[in-house]
Amino acid sequence: MTRSMVEIESSIFGAAIGFDEYAYKDYRMVGFYSYTAQNKTNSHDLAVNYNYLDQLDSEWFHVPREKVYDERLRVVNQKRRYNKTGNAHIGLEEFFEPYVNLDDGHWTKPYFDCGGGDIWMVTYSSPMFAPDPNNSSLTTFSGVATVDIDLSNIDINQCDPESNESWGTTDDIIKAASPLFCYLIAIGALLMCGDVILLFFKPSDALCMTAPWFHHFGFFLMYGSLLLRTWRVSQIFKVKSAKQLKLGDKDLGKRLIPICTVAVGYLLAWTLGSPSYAITIKNQDDLKIYYCSHDWWQYAATLGQCTFLLWGVYLCYSVRKAPSSFNESKFISWAIYNTIFMNNFIVIIRVVILGSVGPDLLYMLHVIQLQVPATITLLLIFAPKVYMIHSAEEPSNAPGASVTGYRTNRVAPAPPAVASVSGGLALPPPPS
Repeated sequence: MTRSMVEIESSIFGAAIGFDEYAYKDYRMVGFYSYTAQNKTNSHDLAVNYNYLDQLDSEWFHVPREKVYDERLRVVNQKRRYNKTGNAHIGLEEFFEPYVNLDDGHWTKPYFDCGGGDIWMVTYSSPMFAPDPNNSSLTTFSGVATVDIDLSNIDINQCDPESNESWGTTDDIIKAASPLFCYLIAIGALLMCGDVILLFFKPSDALCMTAPWFHHFGFFLMYGSLLLRTWRVSQIFKVKSAKQLKLGDKDLGKRLIPICTVAVGYLLAWTLGSPSYAITIKNQDDLKIYYCSHDWWQYAATLGQCTFLLWGVYLCYSVRKAPSSFNESKFISWAIYNTIFMNNFIVIIRVVILGSVGPDLLYMLHVIQLQVPATITLLLIFAPKVYMIHSAEEPSNAPGASVTGYRTNRVAPAPPAVASVSGGLALPPPPS
C-alpha cells in the first residue's frame, strides 16, 4: 500500500503505516515505510532501527496517538463470500466499522530535510482505528498512516547556517539564492546609483526629468525582487494542504512584472504631467545653486516607497522563525529599516536646509539617501552568500563527514544504519 501511494502520486516523497503496540499480529512494533530516492521506490520496516513508540518526541506518531477522539462507528451492510469459489453468498450482514475524518489528522510545518531527502516537505499523519477486542461497540487506536509531501520544486533549499555541520555544495547554495533575483537586485541597485551619477553634473531639464526614472524604477526592481523572495518563504510556511505549491523563480518573476508596471506607469504620468525641471536658488551667501525642482509627485513617490518597505517589514516578521538560508529575513529586515530611515530622514533634512547650504552638501545628502542604503542592502544580502560559498569549498577535516544541515529534531538520532529524519520517519541512507 505504501509503495503504491509513492509510485502513483509524484508529489508524495514517502508514505508509512506505523502500528501501535501489539496492534499488528504479535509484533510489539511494526512500521512499513516507502520512499523515493534517485527515481526508485524503496521500502523497509521503521521498527528495525527506530523505536518510535518509546520516543515521545516522535510528532508524526504521538500527536495523533495522544489526541482525544469521539467514538465513531458506522453500520456497514456488506455481502460476504460463502466459500473460496465465490459461487454463493450469504445474506447481508451488519457489522461495525470505525472511520476517520480529515480533521483527525495532523500536519507538520514545512521543513527542509537535509541529509535525508534533501528536499522541502510536509508530513500528514492520520490515525487508524480498530474495533476494541473487548467491546465491539467501541474503537481503539491502532496506529497512524502518514505521507511526506515533496515541496522541493519551490526552489528553496535552505539549511540552518548555525549548524555545526556544512551548509551544502556551492551549487546548492547558488540554487537556493535564486540567481535570477540576485541579478535583478544588483541591476536595481545599479539603476539607483545612476541617479547619483546623473545629478553629479550641472542640472538641466533633461537630467532632472530622467533622474527619477533611475531612482524609483531601480528601487522597485531591487526591493521588489528582494521582498518577493521573502513572500515566497511566508507562503511556504502557510501551506495547510497536500496540494503542491509551485512558486519557482518564474512564478515570482510574473509577480514582479505588475510591481514594475505600476512604477513605470507612475513615472510616465509624472513625466507627462509635471516633470521635474532645473531651477536656480540662492543660499544665505547669495550664491546660485542649480537644483532639480521637487513637488508632490516626488513626495508621493517617496511615500509609496515607504509603504512598500513596510510590507517588507511585515513579511520579515512573519518568517522570523522559519529556518532560512543565510538568515535572510534578519538581513532583509536590517536593510529595510536602514532604507526607511535614510529615505525619510534625508528628505526632511534636504527640505529644511534647502537654500541655507551649498550645492556640495546637498549633493552629499542625495548620495547618502541613495548610495548608502543600496550599498548596505547589497552587502547584507550578498556577503553571507559569498561566505557560505567560501565555506562550502573548504574541505572537511572530519573523516567521513557528510553534508547535512538543518534537521527537524522531531525524533532522536537513529543508529548508524539510518541516515536522517523525514517528518518523524527515519530514512535509510540513499542508495549509492
